[in-house]
Amino acid sequence: MKRARSNAAALARHNRRAALLDSLALLSGCTATVPGGFPDGGRPDVLRLDLSRRLLFVGDAKNTEPPTCRETQARLMAYIRWLSAHVQFTRGRAVLAVCFARRGHSGGWRRTLSLLAEEAALMVEQEGVRDLADGCSVAWVVLSDDLRGQEEGGG
Repeated sequence: MKRARSNAAALARHNRRAALLDSLALLSGCTATVPGGFPDGGRPDVLRLDLSRRLLFVGDAKNTEPPTCRETQARLMAYIRWLSAHVQFTRGRAVLAVCFARRGHSGGWRRTLSLLAEEAALMVEQEGVRDLADGCSVAWVVLSDDLRGQEEGGG
């Protein structure tokens, strides 16, 4: 019984973080829901799109996973591959955001997101970490196609 309450509490915390990310997506103009997740079966907690600005928002809520968790990094890298396809095909932008509770992980999440984007040859236009209400923090990167800047600059 105690374990069931603990699991229910963890799920509630996760769902609050996912709802926070969904609110951030909506506030950024990403009002269209992408049903079903990614073609490979990946299902981030938040997957929304702003068609007019070609902006894709992916949000992942974390309860206990640290930024050094290999399984989490692999899952985020799979999301980034889809974000890469989006920005290359649409010449749009993408946001990858992670909501977490342990403020001591802020720098680690920021570095992890940036390094994964770099590994996928995406340009990080903006990155950051903010502490929000209820002990939640959000780390994010805004991504675009690295080639766009080269084309615009004549390179």
